[in-house]
Amino acid sequence: MSPHYLVVIAVGITWIILLVALYKFFKFCKQFLELKNTLESDLLGLVSQLKKLQAEVTEFTLEQQRTNRLTIEMLEVQKSGMIAEIIEETINAADEKNGN
Repeated sequence: MSPHYLVVIAVGITWIILLVALYKFFKFCKQFLELKNTLESDLLGLVSQLKKLQAEVTEFTLEQQRTNRLTIEMLEVQKSGMIAEIIEETINAADEKNGN
């Protein structure tokens, strides 16, 4: 064998290694793009779910505010009723004391 054949064999092996490396690189790029597309679609689904959740939380918060307002109003009514009872009892007690 002459050195010329060794060079041809070395160049051939180098090309084979280069082609295998390119194949693996492009295969990796294809898998990466597929994963990217999958993740993007998952993120879009997650965004829509988060928007729905935000709407529900907002609705719950508004309902909670309404409930709190009604509770405060009810407590004010009870408070005014209790004050009216105290005033009425005080007036009745004063009338009974003056009547005696």
